[in-house]
Amino acid sequence: MFFTKLAGGVSGAAILMTAGGAAYTFHKVVERDGIKRSEDPSKMPIDVGTDWTRYFPFIREKKEWLLAQPIEHVSIQSFDGLILKGIYLPAKKESDRMVIAFHGYRSEGRNEFAGLAQFYHESGYHVLVVDDRAHGESEGTYIGFGCLDRYDCDNWIQYVNTRFEGRMQIVLHGISMGAATVVMASTIRFNHVKAVIADCPFTSAWQVFSHLLKTKYHIPEFPLLSATSMLCKKKAGYAFDEVSAAVEAMRMKQPLLVIHGENDDFVPTFMGEEIYRACNTKKKLLLTGAGHGESYFAYKDAYEGAVDDFLSDCLRS
Repeated sequence: MFFTKLAGGVSGAAILMTAGGAAYTFHKVVERDGIKRSEDPSKMPIDVGTDWTRYFPFIREKKEWLLAQPIEHVSIQSFDGLILKGIYLPAKKESDRMVIAFHGYRSEGRNEFAGLAQFYHESGYHVLVVDDRAHGESEGTYIGFGCLDRYDCDNWIQYVNTRFEGRMQIVLHGISMGAATVVMASTIRFNHVKAVIADCPFTSAWQVFSHLLKTKYHIPEFPLLSATSMLCKKKAGYAFDEVSAAVEAMRMKQPLLVIHGENDDFVPTFMGEEIYRACNTKKKLLLTGAGHGESYFAYKDAYEGAVDDFLSDCLRS
């Protein structure tokens, strides 16, 4: 039994308690919960410290706008046989610029990226907003926390390259878990990605879980986090410390824009700053006064201005 790896100096009763805690944590955090997401913070499994209610009118307006456009529902198959879904919104006129957007934990693309989809669309981009595995319309039982999603991101890049015969200048834009995903994925097929935008990225699943255990639940990371990570490796196919966005950032070839709220208590600002410092290519950092995942909604003009300036420097006209 794999929990015996934790046994050094720990009693049998403690091991059983740890095993039970790991099973519960894995179920609550990694397994799909079956809830159909909307813009309702009561359906979030963890309090991220952001008051989303004040942004509901904006989110609903932009979501209605997106779904009223001539969108195309598209899908791909993941490396492990899952059907992953997305919404493709073509540019208003011919363009060679494509944004692939990846949402955060327990969210959906059409909720989190509706406003940014309109911004990119009006700026002349094609937009592909995807649902991560085990989220939204996509299949999957286990959430990938970037460790699995980076391969899904690579498959979406291949989809775009195949469909448009390699003509697109691809931009990856992610928020939270999606931000970690795009940084982790950017080193797999770097020749086809021209720029990466990471909004409140975590450095690794292990580090963000460790932070939350200590700050929200006042629980030390050992032995619970180690046990849950081993269980995740056995059931979902990855360990929490398997990939680090900060390490991958050191290997990046593309320009990187990191955006992070300085009042983010869920994924602390130092994680975004660590990823920014690790990157050795052209890079920019935008710090706002926002909480987790809130920067676009609370600082919309500054956010759009930073993205526009950054991409103007990265993409050919």
